[in-house]
Amino acid sequence: MPLWFVRELIFFSLMAPIYYQVKKRLWLSVLVSIVLIILATLGIVEYRSFLYWTPVYLVGASLNKNRVVKIFKTLEKETTKYLLFLFLIIYCLGAWFLPNGVEKENAIFSMEYVIFRLSTPLAFTAIVYSIVECKLRVRKWMHYSFFVYCMHAPIIKLLSIIYCKIVPSFYGGELVQFFVVIALTYTVCVVLAMSLERYMSPVWKILNGNRS
Repeated sequence: MPLWFVRELIFFSLMAPIYYQVKKRLWLSVLVSIVLIILATLGIVEYRSFLYWTPVYLVGASLNKNRVVKIFKTLEKETTKYLLFLFLIIYCLGAWFLPNGVEKENAIFSMEYVIFRLSTPLAFTAIVYSIVECKLRVRKWMHYSFFVYCMHAPIIKLLSIIYCKIVPSFYGGELVQFFVVIALTYTVCVVLAMSLERYMSPVWKILNGNRS
């Protein structure tokens, strides 16, 4: 995990009481998010600032139990399920159409990126609903999400370099790389986590915060 992100998490922890008061008032959450989105789009708020990520965290924080239950009840309708499936497809493919540094300078400040990130908590709500509906059994590899969250950045960068060195370029190859590298990254993170847990238990407890 990048040190700057750890720094911003510390800021979030210190300001948790303020965020709690903001998220209790939906109108205030929306207002704060809109202001920060505008500032981020204009490049005033930097990417490595907790302010840049605040709208996403507020969206996630606003999805309390009551709102999630209401969303679940809405998703129980047959028509809504098709819309849910369509939304998840658009969300997954949407990343492919996001501007990059070559096409657009400072692309991370673009409105496309902001909208994509704001839709992430909603996408995960839909995924959780799908898991509940399918009544999937909890598997061992599902317990390593925090480790994957912390380790995915360097591993995905390393695997991307290796992939580009091994696999020759072809039409549509970048789209294939997008899905293959993500799958490999998750697999490598889980295997690494399981290996550390089994063979280096003290190290694993330190890295994982002694989570079970």
